[in-house]
Amino acid sequence: MRLLDRLLKPTVDRLIAAYIKEERVDALYRYRVHSDPARLSIHPTAVVNNAIFNTGGGRITVGEYVFSRLSRLSWNLRWRSPA
Repeated sequence: MRLLDRLLKPTVDRLIAAYIKEERVDALYRYRVHSDPARLSIHPTAVVNNAIFNTGGGRITVGEYVFSRLSRLSWNLRWRSPA
């Protein structure tokens, strides 16, 4: 590791950690809604991670115990866990 890296790494790591804590940046677990958020319904047991929901085309309903690795959902969908 170069001298400059060794000198700066602890400071940069500390500043980034402080920023994350202060801003509560948790992008991997925060979903986004494009258009009207009132058209999105997510069951409390669903895990949607960092999905992007486009509700411009209609209502989106995410059912119970759904786990998403998809990055984008749009239009009029009802998404349920397989029975």
